[in-house]
Amino acid sequence: MIEINWKPSRFELRMFGGLWLPLFLVFIGGSLLWRQGSAGLNVAGGLWLAAAVCSAIGWLAPAVMRPLFIALTVLTFPIGWVVSHLLLGLIYYGVVTPIGLLMQLVGRDPMTRKFDRAATTYWTPHKPPRSKRQYFRQY
Repeated sequence: MIEINWKPSRFELRMFGGLWLPLFLVFIGGSLLWRQGSAGLNVAGGLWLAAAVCSAIGWLAPAVMRPLFIALTVLTFPIGWVVSHLLLGLIYYGVVTPIGLLMQLVGRDPMTRKFDRAATTYWTPHKPPRSKRQYFRQY
């Protein structure tokens, strides 16, 4: 499951403050400039300046980024939790369940789970490999 990282390492803080946060700010500034044209130039420039400052702080003093990292992690945690659970539910009930129902309707049983009273064993015969070299080339 998703857990909040309350004690990020120096490397994580450096990646967040020196790379991901500045990239995010540059992207937001660029999209703002693209949508609003020259009217958004001041705000976009401010975001790009903030990206440069965050990048410098993130690389030189990553510990300063810890409160922002934790705040953004806590802020985005519910979004990640909801999206992951919705996605897993959609995949299970939208893909796996219909395939299972279709296989049941067709009568396909790839795991051979049907109970056979006449069978003495459910062991399936297995051919041993011809040589030890085959273990390294399984397919």
